[in-house]
Amino acid sequence: MTFLGNHDTPRFMGEPGATPHKLNLAFALLFTLRGIPQIYAGDEIGMPGGEDPDNRRDFPGGFPGDSRNAFTQAGRTSDENAVFAQLRELLHLRQHPALRRGKYVHIFSDDRTLVYVRDFQEGRAAERLLILMNNADQARKVEVAVGDTLLAKTTKLTRLWANQDASLAPGAKITVELPARSLSVYTAE
Repeated sequence: MTFLGNHDTPRFMGEPGATPHKLNLAFALLFTLRGIPQIYAGDEIGMPGGEDPDNRRDFPGGFPGDSRNAFTQAGRTSDENAVFAQLRELLHLRQHPALRRGKYVHIFSDDRTLVYVRDFQEGRAAERLLILMNNADQARKVEVAVGDTLLAKTTKLTRLWANQDASLAPGAKITVELPARSLSVYTAE
């Protein structure tokens, strides 16, 4: 099981410099890496919380007398709704066999970039997903050599969960412009 936090640690949004955008990137990474992701109650709306017991505060709403009800869209702030909406998208994305049961293959990394493949091959069922993460504060062009990887024979990359198309020179390299602090997922064929 993999997780960003639990009842024994400060919440992600309780850490210095945390933002809803950074939380969304962390969730995207969590849901595309190996393991079964666990979501600590309240993190789905980006609840803050420091050291114990502050990290165990009550979820806002659902009880008589609560000033708001974050169980509903109308009861959440715009930031809370943004985190909630992306997490819902990631839960749907996680239905892909490659993300649930595929092996993890590291392709490239540096201090701002992580590129990996989730590869599922079982009988006639097969799925290969290319995942690229940009952890920089600005958009950047990423070029990754794939000639000696399991992507060497890839002829087509299709956006599955990405803002930009990725170009592919078969057997050579993949090039894509990644937005700041983003994660992109492509189907590799």
